[in-house]
Amino acid sequence: MPIPIKYTCTKCDLSGSTFSSWGGFNYKINGKLIPLSRSTGICYGCNSIVPVEILSDEQRNELFRKRKSPAHCLSCGSHNFDVIPHVEPDPERPRTGTPVRTGLIHKTCGGRIYADFSGPNFFMGDNLPERIFDIEGIEITRKEK
Repeated sequence: MPIPIKYTCTKCDLSGSTFSSWGGFNYKINGKLIPLSRSTGICYGCNSIVPVEILSDEQRNELFRKRKSPAHCLSCGSHNFDVIPHVEPDPERPRTGTPVRTGLIHKTCGGRIYADFSGPNFFMGDNLPERIFDIEGIEITRKEK
């Protein structure tokens, strides 16, 4: 079962988890659904921990050649965000509640962003939302289950 990673800032009340990035995220291009690559990030537009688009060179193939915009926050559409670096819990003390430094500094306040892996297992089965975006990364459909 997946465990959401909770992120917190050491200087302000910013907090959230990877749960915001769970579910089905797809582009709808020429009537086809194409998986949207995403990560968890800090959006400075909505000041939240949110899912953000990842536009790798691999993804900028024929289907994306007409895209004009850079990657977006998938919650508010802002381009002003930082991807939270991937970190792993300390193998010596897995799930003990000791947060792990991500190495990311929160631009708004200068605090450090920490990851907490001590949350409970969380199973939603097929109850996760499905979100569909156009080629520019603008949400066109959201289905909550």
